Amino acid sequence: MWKLEEHGSGVDYDSIWVTLNNKREMVAVDAKADAAWFVPAEDLPGGEYDLVFRVADMAGNEKISDSIRFQVVPPLRIHEVVQFPNPARTRASMRVSTNRNDLSWDHIDVKIYDAAGHKVADNNNLVIRFGTSNARQNHDVLWDLRASGGRPVANGVYFARITVRDPDDWNKTARYTHKIAVLR
Repeated sequence: MWKLEEHGSGVDYDSIWVTLNNKREMVAVDAKADAAWFVPAEDLPGGEYDLVFRVADMAGNEKISDSIRFQVVPPLRIHEVVQFPNPARTRASMRVSTNRNDLSWDHIDVKIYDAAGHKVADNNNLVIRFGTSNARQNHDVLWDLRASGGRPVANGVYFARITVRDPDDWNKTARYTHKIAVLR
């Protein structure tokens, strides 16, 4: 919230706006309280932002604030897990989308279990790749449908338990369980 001070020419309330990362945004104004505030129309995804405030008086004089730089770090969340092909025949690829772009390979842990609950694969025999799209970080988990010992797994249903650790606090995690069908 900004407090507006009028010094004789009157505030042009229609001239008040902000730019958020160089995109013009509307500002809420309370003319009686001489105050203005900005609330983004949508939740901001994680990332860095520049905010600049602009106001003019009735004589056309304008004041543009210095840039206010801030970072949004949302609570860690797994948006979705998509597997392809489904069912898996020779390999399974899972795309794990998160809302944080500050994750590295050591923040994600994947364990794959058979229907009886026996662990058949983990990070040691999986390939994990990273990429980003639309402010989401994607983790591609590739499984060659082999158990930890190197032997191919049987047809059936498997469960991938995915744990992503918050880089700011390793005690905070996001978890997701995904079903994988194997049919050769």
